[in-house]
Amino acid sequence: DAMNIAIKDYNILALEDRDKYLPEVASALNQAANYYADLGDYANAEKYYKKALDINTSLYADHLIEPSDMAGNLNNLGRMYYDQSKMEEAKSCYIKAKKIFDGDTDPTDIKAVLNKAMTNINIVMYYIYEKNSGIDSDEYQTCAKYLKETIESLRAFLFNPSACYYHDYAQKLLDTIIK
Repeated sequence: DAMNIAIKDYNILALEDRDKYLPEVASALNQAANYYADLGDYANAEKYYKKALDINTSLYADHLIEPSDMAGNLNNLGRMYYDQSKMEEAKSCYIKAKKIFDGDTDPTDIKAVLNKAMTNINIVMYYIYEKNSGIDSDEYQTCAKYLKETIESLRAFLFNPSACYYHDYAQKLLDTIIK
């Protein structure tokens, strides 16, 4: 109930100042979607993720949100699909998020680095899950490249618990792929 009230209030404020409050609407919708996904209520989670994504797509096109916000929304939606074994939908979200980061990512922006790390790890997890009998040589090279890039980019942020988690997770995935 509190989330829905916050979303409604931000929507009202966004009517008066779109640029200031519409990002808050998208953020609140994304948080509501995370809540529903955690409960396993995927129908509501998907509805809220897609509403947030619609708003973020518009905001991103107008340069009113950071790339990491857009990619984070895509990663969350992809993770929800992954949790439901909807692998093609998950892959689509992860690839879109990866394309956002293919341009310049500020290596000093922890939020951007963490979202890029999550994107890389999600893509690798997709390949491992989808190809549980083994990934082919080209996919192996791609996965190893993404994981090495992730490990390197996180080194400057190892004081942060999330960065440590992603760093260690990426290292374990890389070790698994190499074996």
